[in-house]
Amino acid sequence: MTTAELVERWRRHEGPLGDPGTPPPAWQRAQGSHVSNADGRRYLDLSSGFGVAAVGHANPRVVEAVRAQAGELLHGLGDLHPTAVRIRLAERLASVAPFGLTRALWSLTGAGAVELALKTALLATGRSEVIAFRGGYHGTSLGALGVCGWPLFRRPFEAWLPAVDLVEWGGVPAFGESVACVVVEPMQGRGGIVPPPDGWLQTLRYECDRWDVLLVVDEVFTGLGRTGSMWMSEAEGVRPDILVCGKALGGGLPLAAVLGTPELMNRA
Repeated sequence: MTTAELVERWRRHEGPLGDPGTPPPAWQRAQGSHVSNADGRRYLDLSSGFGVAAVGHANPRVVEAVRAQAGELLHGLGDLHPTAVRIRLAERLASVAPFGLTRALWSLTGAGAVELALKTALLATGRSEVIAFRGGYHGTSLGALGVCGWPLFRRPFEAWLPAVDLVEWGGVPAFGESVACVVVEPMQGRGGIVPPPDGWLQTLRYECDRWDVLLVVDEVFTGLGRTGSMWMSEAEGVRPDILVCGKALGGGLPLAAVLGTPELMNRA
């Protein structure tokens, strides 16, 4: 079946309305840094699956681990019962976590993990206001849209979204005693791969400390080696109170996490 035929079937049952112009490639197979469509044409995936395939598509070690685990245990009753594989993952992530952020909460998506981070900040501080940045992207689930800096995504749901102070990227927010947290990407991803101005993240850290506000760093796109170091915030010398990671964490499977210190997580 051709790409055009597959795209037509997709549009009929799932895809977006309207005419997308040139049909997108219908992925059939991916290996390493290449993706092949249904017509057999190969593409170089310069986005690494938008940050997911940090060790390449269908990495043999990842594939083998998934196959082995699928044959042993696929479901472990979520938060009700511990499982050996879940404990190993938590220990492994804690071993590479920066700044003592060794306690984890789990989610299936980056957006869900952002929502967990917001809930953690609100519970730990007892405050209600949140600061985020224009052009920032933290997912499109309803809760995550609250800190989304894209009017295109926010506008249809404005009536449902909390009041969030959206500040220009690179600007210093006006802090107050009712602010629970600042949510920031160390580098804007969907916003255009925009690095932070020199010293800006350090300024945010300083102001958060001065006002006793939590700094939530969304490293779903940048974390786990995407920018050269394990964590971009660590390379920038900026300590998050809460760190969000995902995408590369699952290597293609739906998995994300929120990391914090035991002291902070116990407060929530």
